[in-house]
Amino acid sequence: MGVALTVWAVGDGGLWGLMFLPITIVSLVPAVGTPRQGLWIDDEGVTVRQVLGGRRLAWADIEAIEAPPRYDGELDLGIGFRCHDGSMVDAPPFAGRSDYLDGVVDDLRRRHAQATTIDLPGG
Repeated sequence: MGVALTVWAVGDGGLWGLMFLPITIVSLVPAVGTPRQGLWIDDEGVTVRQVLGGRRLAWADIEAIEAPPRYDGELDLGIGFRCHDGSMVDAPPFAGRSDYLDGVVDDLRRRHAQATTIDLPGG
């Protein structure tokens, strides 16, 4: 609606549409970015996507996987990935039951351990 209003107002020679242009642009960011949020897991690592960008983490780059803190029994933050370079990458907040989230964190930790375990010869 903001785009249509902007085009209509500017098309009529008025400058009112220019006032609505920033609102239109700001509205598009969450409209486009929110559906792409998530956490993708494969054999090579994890891809964390936020509204504004994302980051690919190889299993070898991850030092620890942290469950979100709980406040009053509710989960407020996404899963945290602490990297060897000192950076912290937070996944988008998880909507769902805490027992499901606990299973996701356990699965991530298991896959991380499997991917970073070194098989020594003769052992």
